[in-house]
Amino acid sequence: MAEKNAEVPTNRCGFELQSDDIGFSGSDQAWEKWTSPVCCWRPIWESHDETNWCIWHADVDEKPLAELIAARADSPERLDGAILRHLHIQGEALSLGDCTLHGARFDNSKLQETDFTNTDLIGATFTDADITETAFTDAFLPWVAFIDANLRFTDFTDAFLRGTDFTNADLQYAYFTDALLREAVFTNANLQDAELSDADARYASFRHATLQNAVFTRADCRGVTFTSALLYETVFADTRINSTTTFFDPPTTFYDSITSRPGCVYEENSLTTDQLPDDMQPLEAARWVYRRLETLHEKNALSEEARQFHISKEEAERALYRKQGKFRRWGVKTLMGYLTKHGESVQRVLTWWLGVIFAAGILFSISGGVTDSNGTHYAITSLGELETIAGWQALLMNVYFSVTTFSTIMDGGLAPAGTGTRAIVAIESVMGALFVALLVFVLGRRTAR
Repeated sequence: MAEKNAEVPTNRCGFELQSDDIGFSGSDQAWEKWTSPVCCWRPIWESHDETNWCIWHADVDEKPLAELIAARADSPERLDGAILRHLHIQGEALSLGDCTLHGARFDNSKLQETDFTNTDLIGATFTDADITETAFTDAFLPWVAFIDANLRFTDFTDAFLRGTDFTNADLQYAYFTDALLREAVFTNANLQDAELSDADARYASFRHATLQNAVFTRADCRGVTFTSALLYETVFADTRINSTTTFFDPPTTFYDSITSRPGCVYEENSLTTDQLPDDMQPLEAARWVYRRLETLHEKNALSEEARQFHISKEEAERALYRKQGKFRRWGVKTLMGYLTKHGESVQRVLTWWLGVIFAAGILFSISGGVTDSNGTHYAITSLGELETIAGWQALLMNVYFSVTTFSTIMDGGLAPAGTGTRAIVAIESVMGALFVALLVFVLGRRTAR
């Protein structure tokens, strides 16, 4: 608490908010610029003998509402540092609209339907406050603390909320339309069905927040953190993101290192079932989220990230089919995952190409080999032959024949020399055609992005 100004008469309050009172870390010049501090000249609270401050600045809980209303001027006024803890204000009983309340303390108060329209509340605290259906329209709220507050149906339309802390707050059905939310913190907050259309949320954090059915239409979410947020049925229509927008963090969230893909909380934590509709399984919700994130990244020209979320969507769908007992669909998804990384990896397809070619070449050489137009036979009958130049020559000729078979070129100078070799030729020819088709499919997908 600031000390009383020595130049103020003893019958006056003399309170002046200091930067330390709200933890302001900027310079003195910045403090002057942001707050333009003033000295309170109100009379001391005579009905309370234990204080030398006015009714607004006395460090007393549960102040009489009637006396506060009587002390409130009819016009907007400066109430910096006002202490209004544990109050119960309903509706328009005490209007604070258009007032300036830098560093005011509303902790544990009930302020349902109170009017804070166009109010300046730099550094104020509303910890554990009940602010249901309250209007903060056009309010100036940088660095305000709404930690653990109940803000259901609260209206923050066009409000300035830079760096504001909503940790653990209940913001269901809250309105943030056109609000500035840069660097705001929504960690563990409940924003289910909240409206954030046209909001500037750059570098805000929604880590572990509940965002189901929240609307981010045309919102600017560049640099935003959505790690472990519940995003089922969240609306991202025309939402702007960039490469620094984070939806998963490998060290702290689910990440499948085998398939190298991001994951969402619905796959990681089965307890999220409580947050979903009764007929919805977590894997179904995960599939929905991955599909929407794939689309969102595609629309923002983030092709590589879109590919990663497509892989995650396919893997979630594969796991869902297995859980539902749809083994044919699960088999197809599994096969496509191993062969093409669900249509996203040219490298995976080419690796299979090389694997099939070399495997078939080895099988050719040990199952009868091949003969050239001169009748020379190239085959390996024992591993000892690989210690000779002739043995390696035979193996390389069979690998070459495998290449021509796989690519369906079929060199007329070489021919299979046995029944086993002919069977392998038939199988490899079919596999070659399939793998060429898979390569075209993958290249087509990548080009389409």
